[in-house]
Amino acid sequence: MKYLKLIRFPNLLILAAGMYLLRLMVVEPLLIMSHHAPVVSDFHFLLMVLSTVFIAAGGYIINDIEDVETDLINKPSKVIIGNSISKDAAWNIYLLITFTGICIGFYLTLIEKIRYVAYIEMVAAGILYFYSTTYKRMILIGNILVAALSAFSIALVYLVEPEAASIVPLKILASAYVAFAFVVSFAREIIKDIQDIKGDKESGCNTLPVVAGVGISKILVFCLVLLVLVALIGVQISSHQWDARISFIYVVLFIQIPLLLLLVSVVIASDEADFARCSFLTKTIMITGILSMPVFYYSF
Repeated sequence: MKYLKLIRFPNLLILAAGMYLLRLMVVEPLLIMSHHAPVVSDFHFLLMVLSTVFIAAGGYIINDIEDVETDLINKPSKVIIGNSISKDAAWNIYLLITFTGICIGFYLTLIEKIRYVAYIEMVAAGILYFYSTTYKRMILIGNILVAALSAFSIALVYLVEPEAASIVPLKILASAYVAFAFVVSFAREIIKDIQDIKGDKESGCNTLPVVAGVGISKILVFCLVLLVLVALIGVQISSHQWDARISFIYVVLFIQIPLLLLLVSVVIASDEADFARCSFLTKTIMITGILSMPVFYYSF
């Protein structure tokens, strides 16, 4: 159980589910409708997902290794490294799973000729390492990089298919999910920084809440969430989404109303518990966004 907590197993399941749903409910159907067979086999796609999950798990571990002192201030009861798992053991696990993830990526690209996987996984592993050691202490840089990696894990499903870029509906849908993942992840990263402001101050991290204050950080989160909400409304109006009743109701109930609740929650949040609830709500919106794929698939 302690090892599952170390690698944030539920988050990895969400990542894998998002990749599989995009492939099965968006990429494959639209490729087949356009008379193109998917290039990536089911087995190779499984390897690609495993590679991405291993890299992400390694990122969680190295982040915990570098954050022990900060976490002892912000959330002492949840610190694993140094308590139930030694720092040396954590380093060994990090090196093993990150190396495995990179090797799988190189196998897929160099041997199986599946483009981009090796390079994206290698860059992702590097960014996650330097994020934990350097970038997270720089204002907004770490937030943007983590959000970009969340988006790229989704984009990879689309990018590995050579014919995907030639199919306009597929390009639009994939881009929409990538943009959603980036903006919502970006907002959540800032919310988490607000939660951790006390420990970040003491450890010298120049996060946005530390440098610019909680008020400015809340305004940025509010603007990001509002951007997603307005974009969804714009898409609904331009596509007459209400004609597809099931998907329309789903989006309103499980994405747009939670976004409105998040806007209100961010405005009234004043302490760590409030921002923890905002973070949980943001994660819930990410999950309902992912689950919209089968809803759209089965309602059309």
